Amino acid sequence: MVKSNQTLFCYFAIFILSGGIPSFSKEEHPEIGARPIGMGGTFIAIAEGSAAIRRNPGGLARSEEYTFEFNQSPSKLFGQLRHNYLSLVLPRTERTAVGIDWGQIGFEDDELSVNRNSFHFTYSYVLTDIISVGANLKYLTNSASLDLQTVGSDIGWGSDLGIFIESIRNINLGFFVQDFIGK
Repeated sequence: MVKSNQTLFCYFAIFILSGGIPSFSKEEHPEIGARPIGMGGTFIAIAEGSAAIRRNPGGLARSEEYTFEFNQSPSKLFGQLRHNYLSLVLPRTERTAVGIDWGQIGFEDDELSVNRNSFHFTYSYVLTDIISVGANLKYLTNSASLDLQTVGSDIGWGSDLGIFIESIRNINLGFFVQDFIGK
């Protein structure tokens, strides 16, 4: 009974320290994977597999197997819109994992070309039996051209932090801070 009261106190303290107010934002890139899409993007407290790279890097350390994933989604809209995704998850030890992914959205026709690329490099570590943490470093590029002439391009980088608290009485908690440092 004492241990469950201490756990409840820890959850309450985390809730209070985090401000207790959830924040909502529009994701720059579409969701990856059937399960996160089916959950409407609320995947932060699940955070498993390669989807953890973009949704909560803290959950990546819980991966027990090597994962390689490739998705390609050509559009039915005249075959010009495309979305590609490639990811690799490598559990390094029982307590650490690394991940890397690449996502690309593009549109091309005879005159106009627009591309957006994102690369995520992730490291995750299990702190205790129930808490794991992770961080992303991401590199982003955008470009647009008209009649084979570049009309705009930019690059940027950012970083994310994630905390994953594994189930106690079938309740998982996830915290994800997106773009806390970047340019």
